[in-house]
Amino acid sequence: MTEVTISRAGTPKLVRLGKYLVDFELLFHMYDVVTVTDTEAVITTAAVTQLYNTSGQQCEIISTDNAQDKAAGTGLLTARFYYVNTDDEICYEIMTLNGTTGVATTATDIKAVLPFYMETVGSGKDPVGAITIENTANDTDYVAMAAGDENLFLGTLYCPAGYIGYYILEASYVAGADDQGIEVHQYLSDGATNEVLQPIQRQVAVTETNGQTVQLIMEGILFSNKLNIFKTKRLGNANQTVTFSMRFGFRRL
Repeated sequence: MTEVTISRAGTPKLVRLGKYLVDFELLFHMYDVVTVTDTEAVITTAAVTQLYNTSGQQCEIISTDNAQDKAAGTGLLTARFYYVNTDDEICYEIMTLNGTTGVATTATDIKAVLPFYMETVGSGKDPVGAITIENTANDTDYVAMAAGDENLFLGTLYCPAGYIGYYILEASYVAGADDQGIEVHQYLSDGATNEVLQPIQRQVAVTETNGQTVQLIMEGILFSNKLNIFKTKRLGNANQTVTFSMRFGFRRL
């Protein structure tokens, strides 16, 4: 376990996240959406389960491929896994994969999971199998990386005590000559029963942007404790590929 050093002594090294400055930022490519028949595509994070265990627990990393996502393979060799421990410290571990055999974290005090990243890869540059961080006791998946790329599924962002969290959703696509634009809707919850609708934002691409990447940046949200992401929806032309990225950071109070 390595604690992430976040110091406010002297001149703080702050990172700009939208209109806010944060001490620590995590950025990850969440998912791509490709549809061939419909003008609406819905992405849910139902494939993963929220982890919030105040007593702490151990996790493990595992792949669906047993040949290449391991030492000397062509896929994902090691991963950097971020989490929050029971002392509300932001920590990470470098984990060496062993294919379909789960490799447990050294830490047994994991309270909530954060994203994990590819640390070292083989010649293939991407994981060959689907990678998950899961419960060592019952195999419940908490965060998953799709096979063949870096897309993550993470349904809950956790902000440790003593910090304020800030979250931005970004969506981008390549515009066509007849493109009428897309809309992105996101449904969020603070963990209570009432759901919060992320403001609807519409980007219209005109002929001049043909072949260029058009980016939508959703208005940022401040949060404390937990932010649940349970549905993201895009409306637009069929055959449209939309890339979603999530950025969130923490500022010490």
